[in-house]
Amino acid sequence: TKTAKAYSFEAGDVDFGYAGWFLWPNLTLWVYPGEANISALMMIPAGPDRTLETLDWFLPSTEVSDQVKAAMKYMDETLQPEDIGLCESVQRGLKSKGYNQGRFVVDPEHPELSEHGVHHFQKMVAEALKAELA
Repeated sequence: TKTAKAYSFEAGDVDFGYAGWFLWPNLTLWVYPGEANISALMMIPAGPDRTLETLDWFLPSTEVSDQVKAAMKYMDETLQPEDIGLCESVQRGLKSKGYNQGRFVVDPEHPELSEHGVHHFQKMVAEALKAELA
């Protein structure tokens, strides 16, 4: 994004910031600023406490520029490890006997600090499971 200097790209490249989309049930698509690119992350349940991920990048050329390599490196070495560590720590916390709060941070006054998207996803999972059991 404009404020996080994870990698650089040339002035004049498309700078729309980060864009991401979620496709039910387990696919996210991302576009990073800079040269044309799209990445697809699929999360595959592998058990009650395990998830496998596949990440694919799609580019208009077989030539991978230094800017795109830097974006890929940022994703592989910084963003994904941070997200995985966060998810694992949340799961440990939820299993803790001392935890008694709700499962989501939902703050209508500050949605940018909230987990509305995660809550919405979990409601879709619950509805799908109810339909499957009906």
